[in-house]
Amino acid sequence: MEGRAKVVPGGYRVTGKWGFGSGGHHATWMGAHCHVELPDGSLLKSEDGALIERTMLLRQDQLNWVSSWDVVGLRGTGSDTYTLTDVFVPEAYTVRRDIDAERRIDDPFFRFTTTSAYSCGFAAVSMGIARGMLDGLKELAQTKKPSHTARTLRDSPVMHHLVAENEAKLRSARAFVLETIRDARDGIQRTGALTTEDRVLMRLATTTAIRRAKEVAEFAYHEAGSTAIFISNPFERRMRDIHASAQQVQGRTAHIEVCGQYFLGLDPTGRFI
Repeated sequence: MEGRAKVVPGGYRVTGKWGFGSGGHHATWMGAHCHVELPDGSLLKSEDGALIERTMLLRQDQLNWVSSWDVVGLRGTGSDTYTLTDVFVPEAYTVRRDIDAERRIDDPFFRFTTTSAYSCGFAAVSMGIARGMLDGLKELAQTKKPSHTARTLRDSPVMHHLVAENEAKLRSARAFVLETIRDARDGIQRTGALTTEDRVLMRLATTTAIRRAKEVAEFAYHEAGSTAIFISNPFERRMRDIHASAQQVQGRTAHIEVCGQYFLGLDPTGRFI
């Protein structure tokens, strides 16, 4: 984050640059996360000394877009960079994320943290890519005869085992994600809050789902053989997409360690819980 919002009468004057603006070209409104600069030039901090981040809401026509999304996979997200230079944003069009006092709608959905929303979203994308790869392989297996063999992939006992194994892997990951979301929702409806355990379990489920989806996609790509390398088939694009998705912060291996801290009675230290 490279944004700064300077406090002025009635709101803020905002300057900064933000990357990964996924889907932003189609959006009516965009958010720009900023540190808050006070009139004396210092940055606003919380009681524990951490810098406070405030999100500025802006119309599409207020943004300057920079074409920067030249990537291997997920090219269709158009996640370019956008900039602002000394743009006024009224106080009413700003918010701090995940702060009870600033929540506008009292609904269980809005008591999920932004981190939980991001992690569930990336898990869904990753599992969707893997599902497309696995289904593509099953379709290909009906007719494809690997080089120097007389039978189709569909008739291979090895393929029978591997396809079933990967179906179980992908469906189990999806079930775990959905279970943690439903349990968290039910807990919010009972108590009005998202517990640490809910957040930990959603983190564990979603990061694990991203990792399992990558494994399933790699299996499908490999078993498709040379068919997978041609641009005329969807395998190569999905292979690029799954690797781009898994590289995002939601798939970070270190998240698993933080979950383990909680299960062993420690206080989880990661930001992304």
